[in-house]
Amino acid sequence: MTKLKSLCALAGLVISLSAETSEFSLGESMEDVARKLGPPKLVADFGAGLRSWQYHLGSGDNHDPSHYLVFRRSSGKLVSVTRNYDPEELVDGLFPGSQTSTHFLRPPTDPPYGVRVRRLPGGRVLLAMGSPKTGQPVSQLVLMLEADLASLYPWLADALKGNVPPPEALR
Repeated sequence: MTKLKSLCALAGLVISLSAETSEFSLGESMEDVARKLGPPKLVADFGAGLRSWQYHLGSGDNHDPSHYLVFRRSSGKLVSVTRNYDPEELVDGLFPGSQTSTHFLRPPTDPPYGVRVRRLPGGRVLLAMGSPKTGQPVSQLVLMLEADLASLYPWLADALKGNVPPPEALR
């Protein structure tokens, strides 16, 4: 668990409030998050029983939320944390080659939209959205439970199960 917390801190999934930091391991309740961060700027229900809390934390452009926290409505438990970067940031250190796979959106797009995926302990995955290879900065980093991928990214859930051919096979 300490290693996971270190990864989260490095990834910017640590949310700083003045001098204190709060780390999310997933599974926290809405009440736990509200105690740490206060009320969200915006709440939206979507998808199959999900609720999004949006926050503008830290410095930078406050036009778009810096963080999206997604909860399962039935249990009120946190299932994903998304960190938006503006400007984009390199996160290569979080995606070592031997522990990272790359997958592309289906059907293919032009240019191809790729995601680096690193499986973490506890059924978690770390996603570098739109950054299929080392050296490409990201505007969005997602920490979520792999079991919930099908709700938010069904194409990626299929790819991780090996149900999708590589992009070269589709050309």
